[in-house]
Amino acid sequence: LPKRLVEIRNDQMDVRLVETDALDSVVCYAALSHVWGDPATSAPFLVTTEETLRDRLQTIEFQDLPLTFRDAIRLSAALGITYIWIDSLCIIQDSKSDWASEAPRMCTIYTNATLTIAATCATTAHHGFLERTASDFPPTRIYCRISMSQNTIPGYLYLIPMNTHWGYDDVTMELEGSVWNGRGWTFQERVLSRRILHFIKDKWIFECQNGNASEDNRPPGSFFNRMPWLGGEMGSGKASLSANDLLDNYREAVQAYTGRALTRVSDRLAAFSGVIQRISDLTGEANIAGLWRSRLPQDLLWYTYPQIPSSRKPKTPRAPSWSWVAWDGQIGYHYNRDMMHTVIEVLDLGELSSAYIPGEGALKIRGHLVPLTRIELDEHRI
Repeated sequence: LPKRLVEIRNDQMDVRLVETDALDSVVCYAALSHVWGDPATSAPFLVTTEETLRDRLQTIEFQDLPLTFRDAIRLSAALGITYIWIDSLCIIQDSKSDWASEAPRMCTIYTNATLTIAATCATTAHHGFLERTASDFPPTRIYCRISMSQNTIPGYLYLIPMNTHWGYDDVTMELEGSVWNGRGWTFQERVLSRRILHFIKDKWIFECQNGNASEDNRPPGSFFNRMPWLGGEMGSGKASLSANDLLDNYREAVQAYTGRALTRVSDRLAAFSGVIQRISDLTGEANIAGLWRSRLPQDLLWYTYPQIPSSRKPKTPRAPSWSWVAWDGQIGYHYNRDMMHTVIEVLDLGELSSAYIPGEGALKIRGHLVPLTRIELDEHRI
């Protein structure tokens, strides 16, 4: 269980924060995945600090919470789930030690949640996601029998509001193209969740390890970022793919994740650490600064996109220069397992502390040297 949860004590939305080590038994809980909003333009919202922790453990005024939190609590209660994890309430926001304790739990927080509630349509914590107008209601599917020549076949009719457009790509764009889906932290929240319920503008979308569906009984057309290979069998610690395939697919996850935005670029590794921990648990492999120790030669074949303005090396180092974590912006890989032959040998790799110190993690390798000045590979440069 997470260290803290929000407890919903009755249908009057009487809520408070609880320390889970004080609970008599293991409980089911929901988890909220949401966008905080740009701190420069969004209004502040209720969080837990060292000063307010004692008060939060007594009670939390429901109306003081931002609308997205209130909607999530209402939904959780309606589903009979009386505990919910909300990041800004359950982690002490001004405590470095509490953050250091809870950040490594992100993998299990979302993996163990009974349901992840994704406020996919909300662009700030104040936006909410449950309210709809009449024109927002999804199409209604009606079963019917259609006469064709001499035969009558079963089929469906869809009733939609007048003057609205309804296309197969709408759901995909509203989910995959949402602000929520473009944020760095929500990547691992989505791929680690066993069950996730998205709320887009006019419908909900349900995803789990075994399939997906939308409120209008039509599955979305694209689930690229879902990456079900990471989940394995529901309720088990077994992977759905071999260790080699998992580690190969990890690069796909890195490429998708690094194309997303982070409010604090220093979170580059932390916001992806749950994915790394999950793969490590499934394979038993060790990860060093975002690269797998057992296949370090292959994982070193990453590159940046120089035409993307955000692709740059920050002034303050946060990882060894040979790691993609050391750079901002999206990265890619020059790698094909079927066409690759390793010609280098890793001789030594220095230790890394949890808080990176410049100069740590010196990498020593042996291999052939090829003189070159610059190579142009399509739009990529080395």
